[in-house]
Amino acid sequence: RRWSAPAAASDGEPFAELSAERVRAAGRRRHPWLHRAVDSQASGRSAEALEQLALSKRIDPYYSDIFLHFTGQAHYSLGNWEEAAKALKERAARNPHTDISRVLLAACYGQMGRHDEARAMWAEAHKVNPESSFEHRRRTLPYKDPGEIERIAEGLRKAGIEV
Repeated sequence: RRWSAPAAASDGEPFAELSAERVRAAGRRRHPWLHRAVDSQASGRSAEALEQLALSKRIDPYYSDIFLHFTGQAHYSLGNWEEAAKALKERAARNPHTDISRVLLAACYGQMGRHDEARAMWAEAHKVNPESSFEHRRRTLPYKDPGEIERIAEGLRKAGIEV
C-alpha cells in the first residue's frame, strides 16, 4: 500500500498549522503527525521526520508499529544504520507480516558489513511475502528523490543481494 500524506486535516486545516495541542485534543485522531513525517521523509527531510515521529510517539505511547518502520527509514536515510536497524528489528518483532521493514533491515545490515544477517533477513522478507520484489518497491515507494531508493539498493548489493 502506498503512503501519501494529505495536504490538510479532515477539517481543511493545513498540517503545517496543526499544533501539538490540537493533535492531543483530537483524541484518537493522532495520525496527522505520522502523515507529516511520511511526507517529510519522502521529501528528503529525514531529520524533520524523526522529530515529527518523536512528537507523535509522545502523544500516543501505544503507537502503531508503522511508526517504527518510518523511524528506521529516516535513520537509514541519514546513515544511522544502528538506529535504523534497532527500529526495524522492533517493527519486525511487533508485526511478523512486514516484508518491507525486513528488506530495509537487510539493507542496514549490508551497509554495516553484516552480510550474512542481511541475506538471512532478505530471505525472511521473501518468506513473509513470496511475491515481493525490489523492483516493485522501487516503483511504489513515495520517494521524491530516486537517490533514496538507490541507497537502499546499495545496502542490499553490499551484502551480495541482487536487486
